Amino acid sequence: MTAGQVPPIPARPSQRAKLLILILATGVLAVLIGAHVDGINGPSYWRWPWRVRRGFSPYLLLLAISLPLLVAQVRFSSQRAFLGILLMMGTSLGLEIANRALDLQGFDLTRIATIIEEPGSIGYFTHAQELVARGGGLRQFLHDYESLMPSFTLHARNKPPGSILFYVPFLLCAPSENSAALSAGLCIALLATLSVPSTWWLVKELTRNRDAAFQAAGLMALCPGLVLFLPEFDQFYPVYSCALIVLWARALKTGRIGFAIGFGLVFAFVCFQTFNFLVLGVFLAGYAVWFFSPAVVVRQAAAVFATIAIVYGILWLWCDYNPISTLLTGVHLHNQDMPATHRTWPLTVPFDLMDFALGMGWVCVVLAIYALPNRKAQGTSSLGFLLLCFAQPVAVAISGVLAGETARVWIFMFPLLLIPAGLEISSWTRGPRLTALACLWLLTALLSQNMVFV
Repeated sequence: MTAGQVPPIPARPSQRAKLLILILATGVLAVLIGAHVDGINGPSYWRWPWRVRRGFSPYLLLLAISLPLLVAQVRFSSQRAFLGILLMMGTSLGLEIANRALDLQGFDLTRIATIIEEPGSIGYFTHAQELVARGGGLRQFLHDYESLMPSFTLHARNKPPGSILFYVPFLLCAPSENSAALSAGLCIALLATLSVPSTWWLVKELTRNRDAAFQAAGLMALCPGLVLFLPEFDQFYPVYSCALIVLWARALKTGRIGFAIGFGLVFAFVCFQTFNFLVLGVFLAGYAVWFFSPAVVVRQAAAVFATIAIVYGILWLWCDYNPISTLLTGVHLHNQDMPATHRTWPLTVPFDLMDFALGMGWVCVVLAIYALPNRKAQGTSSLGFLLLCFAQPVAVAISGVLAGETARVWIFMFPLLLIPAGLEISSWTRGPRLTALACLWLLTALLSQNMVFV
């Protein structure tokens, strides 16, 4: 060591113990995944299918794609977050594309289009094709939407019209339906990468800890749920949840009506694409009650509801689209379709939480749990606040309203668990941090090469 050089800070004993547990757990999970042990891939009523093993070379490609994230962690810090986050977004995008391209012999992206075009896979694109072929315009489609829902396939049967309408511009602009599907899929891949900076924004906003935010973004970039489900809309839903939570937090902190109106506009937009975010009320309500006076909460909530009512009131006057009737029809169709899935409540509760942990690569959940003991700080680093982050997915699991495939369906709740995970890993020294990220990368890579998610 040269004169004046600062000696490296050794990992603390508790840190070493945590890291050792994490490494051992990663090793056990890696063996279970590699050996295709049934149960690790889900309960008997729903299991992610095992994939035929494809050798060692895909792992080298996935490792090379992850090097930008390593550079971000080593060369950039929370004080130079912009370039670091761009690098992490690049890794996330690369993992999405590579995992889909490796589905076929050779490196081929055509399966992205195949998944989107297959009516039994997602369904939205098929009904967008029908809309374009039928004509009649947007106004007529929204007017008739509720009556059309029972004739839709799979996911489209219980969702609002936004997901179908997403594909219409691609169909109108692309030279062929196949190219429209591929273009839409690549657009989804790009939108999904925005989940990385959105997570950074959320954690920074709620904790005021830039380092925790930077580490949480790095964890999000490697989460299996984010990078292995292309081309599913769920991949970019964390962008919505982060926007909603930040706007609600700012509305309560500042008392400014503008943030409440912004929340209402975003929520109205989100509910035009999916109703899943209605369950986010567990965290939003808990956060409001925990930290703010009833007067502030009531005033801002009134502004939110008024904004949503105005948006949908205008839409109803224009085309007679009724969001409440659409929601009730969607719930009815969902309940009608559920018996075929054999998802029986309350047996779904533990399995939904297990699949949620799989979607976060298990590592993120372990780190989040590590953050709970000895939390004495006030505000959004307190034990009560961190428990509220856990309460959101647990409450959804207990309710049973979004049961099954939670590694995908609950991606929008990933950022909440990444708050305690980011706080925990930001307190670690560089070596253990990188080792934890390596554990997450390894499990994500193993899942990608051993299970079929789409």
